Amino acid sequence: MRISPKIRSVLKWFFVGWGILSFALALIIAALIARRFSDWPEAKPSVDVAQKNDVRFVLNWCGLGETRTEAVINSYTSPRSFTGDHVDAYAIKVRGLGPADMKPPAQSSDGGWVRCDQLDATSRDALRLAAAFSSSPDTAWFPSEEELASSRYFLWVWSITLHGRRATAAKLIFARPEDGMLFYSSVKT
Repeated sequence: MRISPKIRSVLKWFFVGWGILSFALALIIAALIARRFSDWPEAKPSVDVAQKNDVRFVLNWCGLGETRTEAVINSYTSPRSFTGDHVDAYAIKVRGLGPADMKPPAQSSDGGWVRCDQLDATSRDALRLAAAFSSSPDTAWFPSEEELASSRYFLWVWSITLHGRRATAAKLIFARPEDGMLFYSSVKT
């Protein structure tokens, strides 16, 4: 069966046009993805813009309940890299936070509060990761590693991701009952 030259010409230009359109669409999608996950100039951190509704999950995760939030004192949310690397941190003032709220975990695999001067090696490594960014001007309000590792702070581990034996990502909640402060840190490197 022979195809006429006219039909062959129409098919040729149809497929050339289809190829150009597909290539242009692929470039547009790749550019949108790259923009979303890159540190382009438009991708700036959000500093001190979080509201009570933005941090409700922190109090719910550790069982305190979102109604105890008084105010978000400080916040920092970095742009995400293509692989998801980020630093997010919040300082939250909480009503009625006291030693009675710092219930230890029933089992080692359960959630619960552990005094930061009594952490296991994995939790200490995650604490180190969480505090590593506190020297930045935008997050100078976040407690340093030395402060966090004291008996004044309690830790609630939501998640820790390990590569080998080294923490590379962590979602941690720190409590300082003496003044009703919670500090949330989500870090991935």
